[in-house]
Amino acid sequence: MPERAAPARQGVPRGRAAAVRDDGPPYEARAWLAGNANPYPFASNRFHSREAAGAFFDTLYAFGAETVYVLNVEDEQEGPYADALLFRVPDDPAARGRLFEVDAREARHEGFDPDQDEGQRYLYFWWD
Repeated sequence: MPERAAPARQGVPRGRAAAVRDDGPPYEARAWLAGNANPYPFASNRFHSREAAGAFFDTLYAFGAETVYVLNVEDEQEGPYADALLFRVPDDPAARGRLFEVDAREARHEGFDPDQDEGQRYLYFWWD
């Protein structure tokens, strides 16, 4: 498994992100995926392949996320599996808007209310 990332839970906001429990150590998403042999390593009920998960991570970075962390990693027979993300939101208003649009889409898809931009530094996604 790739090297652990520094803890990333400071500044986690209220709402859905407050649900962050002890999800274990955070791993930078791209590095974690690259070192993972599981064919369905991330939230397989939402991302039906490793390529789809990687494309989602890439989208978050392209939209301005400063760092994307994979959380809630479990060891499975096929390899590590995770179903949660925590990512750092930048100060740039346009980038924040794009990332909060992704948040709204994913929240509604999972039956949650979207997070509101209250200046928080991190957003948390979890797929059931």
